[in-house]
Amino acid sequence: MKIRRDLPKKTSTHAADSALSRSPSRIARQLALAYKIERMIEAGELRDYADAARRLGVSRARMTHVMDLMLRPVWEQEEILIGS
Repeated sequence: MKIRRDLPKKTSTHAADSALSRSPSRIARQLALAYKIERMIEAGELRDYADAARRLGVSRARMTHVMDLMLRPVWEQEEILIGS
């Protein structure tokens, strides 16, 4: 009888591969949502942040928190989106 030893799965040591395999963080998703809402308002699809809050089913205060992410410095937003 021959015993078979399973080899460990190959793990990627490349940082980009591991970053791509992870799902975006919650704050990154919220920042992306803020930009989408802003574009929808500019396009006339939404009237304002209150309209967006109603359609998303969140409070106006929560919508303010999400939209305030866009006030962070650009370099910080990039780090959030990249996942650093």
